[in-house]
Amino acid sequence: WINPGKTFLYAATFGRGIWRIPLVGGSLDFNMSAPLRVYGGQYAAIRFTFDSPTTVGSHLSMRSYSPDLIIPDVLTPPIGVTSWTYYAQTRAVSAIAGGSMRAYYGLGTRTAITLIYPYPTVTLTLSKPAIYGGENVNATVRFATAAPFDTGLLLYDNAGPLITPSTVTVLTGTTSAQAQLTSLPVVSASTATVTAFLGGNTTTATLAIEPYPLIGTFTLSRNWVYGGEPVYGTIAFANTPVRPLSVRLSSSGSAASVPAALTFKDGPSGAFTVTTRSVLAGTWVDITARVGTLASGISRRLSILPYPVPT
Repeated sequence: WINPGKTFLYAATFGRGIWRIPLVGGSLDFNMSAPLRVYGGQYAAIRFTFDSPTTVGSHLSMRSYSPDLIIPDVLTPPIGVTSWTYYAQTRAVSAIAGGSMRAYYGLGTRTAITLIYPYPTVTLTLSKPAIYGGENVNATVRFATAAPFDTGLLLYDNAGPLITPSTVTVLTGTTSAQAQLTSLPVVSASTATVTAFLGGNTTTATLAIEPYPLIGTFTLSRNWVYGGEPVYGTIAFANTPVRPLSVRLSSSGSAASVPAALTFKDGPSGAFTVTTRSVLAGTWVDITARVGTLASGISRRLSILPYPVPT
């Protein structure tokens, strides 16, 4: 410790006199820390903390003992700080490498080590090869080896009708992570290319996105009934859907109920039953069919009457 204003350095030269130089006060002790693990090619955040604020001329002498950890011989922190972070570049590696380093500051010395890992091999798969616009699909990224630390990957669709999360994270000690991708409605068939990016390496998967087929006809076997009588509905598409498709059904009133959905698998048409209830007075309900996730639909009105009272 230097007592400011009371500690001096005396320098003399032959024939030129003696100089008294006041020494800057403060401790020259410090600490250094580095991340335990990084991927080769990333920056390693090396943090320094000083017991007293740095001054003019404060500097750290550095030494890296690994060719894969790039650190200058001298680091100059800003003036007046007690903590400072330097980001050291690492090189890409094919196997785990130890990036050890040593720092000198004043009379102190500190060492630290960062393990430098090669980027894992990544694969990307989708839960479905094709969907209708508006449907969701799950993307799975998988590492060939367990992640040494939480590892975030960029996940994106260059120009397709997909909404993707910006990143997906493979947690420490695991090999995979999932993310849900949402597609936008389309008016014509489209192909989306989903890309996962990690450390300059990319892997892709393609997804076919098709527009929902339009309902060609929607009929009810009767447009009025007495409460308690069944009615039969029929829905037909102009063409057979290329993949299984769900048509959502709903009733606007409690006097009639319908199945939640009608699934088309092997043909362009399907049928369902409308169950009506006894009523005390005449009423009506709208039976609506909606394709997939589309909000709009086609409706048919059904009148429900009370049974006449015998006289």
